[in-house]
Amino acid sequence: MGFVTSGWQALKQTVYQIGRPGRFTLATSIFHNLNGLFEALTGKAAPAAGVRTVVGHDHSLHDGYPIYRSYVGGFDTGETVGYLLTSVSAVATPVALSDKSPSLRCYINPAITSLLAGPPTLEAKAYVVLTNTGGTSSDFKFVLRNVDSGENSTTTTETVSSGTTVSKWITISGIGVGNGGWQGYDLLGGFTGTNGNILVTACIIAETDSTVAASTGAKYDSSTATTRP
Repeated sequence: MGFVTSGWQALKQTVYQIGRPGRFTLATSIFHNLNGLFEALTGKAAPAAGVRTVVGHDHSLHDGYPIYRSYVGGFDTGETVGYLLTSVSAVATPVALSDKSPSLRCYINPAITSLLAGPPTLEAKAYVVLTNTGGTSSDFKFVLRNVDSGENSTTTTETVSSGTTVSKWITISGIGVGNGGWQGYDLLGGFTGTNGNILVTACIIAETDSTVAASTGAKYDSSTATTRP
């Protein structure tokens, strides 16, 4: 998965050129930006502000997780809370880990399906805690289903020995993009043994740097942040 953390554009200084014709919307934009800069520099609410509900910070350098340019959606619930599946009997066919469907929505470039052949797919990194208290080893399986198009991703399988707990990042590939735009997804999980437990605390879905078109020669490469010609 090609995560890209560089290349973000700075504030466009052309917006603030002196002597250029202006409109109220432009003045409002400048006012909001100046207030935001004041709060970022001083850590205090802008003058005349009654409340301050949002604290800005640098996601890539100081605190907060990085937001990747190839990122289309996901979640991170922390270390102990997340999507949970517990059963004393086998759940051989993966089932939805949430009773809400779709469990998350991601926005995908609407042009990605019309200009890329393949069809293109997405890739996910999920952090899972897999516990097998049964008498034999068990295969834990994961699928991401595009609810809008009905497409299932490639099934990712992790084998866990009896009486063992495994915590790790897994990769789920072949996630369908449907028609692009807003797409709904369900995270499915299951296991072949008995007395299994699945906990998913994070899932990051992104475009891949290997999603390349064939027919027209146009390609999308999220690792170098290039777009189609």
